[in-house]
Amino acid sequence: MPENSARHLDRIACHQTPERNPFPDSIPGFLPPITSEGSTSVSWRAWLAFVALGIIWGIPYFFIKLAVQEISPFVVAWGRIMLATLILLPIAWRRGALRSLGARKAAVCAFATAEFVIPFTAISIGERWIDSSVTGILIAAVPLTITLISRLFGVA
Repeated sequence: MPENSARHLDRIACHQTPERNPFPDSIPGFLPPITSEGSTSVSWRAWLAFVALGIIWGIPYFFIKLAVQEISPFVVAWGRIMLATLILLPIAWRRGALRSLGARKAAVCAFATAEFVIPFTAISIGERWIDSSVTGILIAAVPLTITLISRLFGVA
């Protein structure tokens, strides 16, 4: 029996699935690799993706900067939250994700206030005085800041 067949039978016998990288560098037949084999340079596709990410990440803060010149920061924050709610709530309802929230309404509301209402309002108020590019950079630094602060609390 060839070696590959024996490994396959062993996996079946032990109910093991083949190890799979959850973050593949490429998807065969769909997405070619970002860098060439053995290359250390970044391909044009990776640079294009990086530029697209920068534009997509920065545009909301640019529009917030424009909006707070005409309307209240609170209205801007409320508009962002309501737009997201109108888009995401029907999707969650259709998938059945809202069924288990009955007992956790207070926790969900507290989380939404801490993670969306307060920050969105603070961002809108702050954009009256600072550039939208600075806002984008500060928001992008949040995961790094949390990683560094978590070390102070003993989180590995």
